[in-house]
Amino acid sequence: MEMAAERAHPSARAYWSRVAHAGDGRPPGPIYPTPWAMVSAFRDDPIGYFAAAHRAFGDVVAFRAWPFTSFLLAHPDHIKHVLQENNQGYVKGIVVAKLK
Repeated sequence: MEMAAERAHPSARAYWSRVAHAGDGRPPGPIYPTPWAMVSAFRDDPIGYFAAAHRAFGDVVAFRAWPFTSFLLAHPDHIKHVLQENNQGYVKGIVVAKLK
């Protein structure tokens, strides 16, 4: 399934390199000036967007949308560690806290 970002940019690598950021100690991934900019990037095809991010950046992707950072975990061992083995070690944030 081709996502909108790949259709708009013939080279998916060129698209991701344009929005990619790394080097601050967090996993690599795209950076956006606001959460709304990130939403507009994946609104048309969310599954395709996250699949392309996984292909471009690997099993752990950091999505920075000021002032938030979200993470995509694609490897089953990483998911198990976060959700089962060490779930108390991660801050879920105010949005998740308000959902409880």
